[in-house]
Amino acid sequence: MWAKCDKVTVASFKRLNLVRVGKSREGKRLYNHDILAAERLLEIRKAVARSIGLPESMLTKSS
Repeated sequence: MWAKCDKVTVASFKRLNLVRVGKSREGKRLYNHDILAAERLLEIRKAVARSIGLPESMLTKSS
């Protein structure tokens, strides 16, 4: 798996579409429902932070 982390943009969830993977035997659309593991999402967030010059320490919540 790879992620392009140096092209940061903002998108509304309303404008995003699910990834279609085909149709069922009944003719209903099938969608990909993969979920990123928390560890993988953190790796991506760190890579984005590095690419825009932010310290990774900004990604953790302060107590």
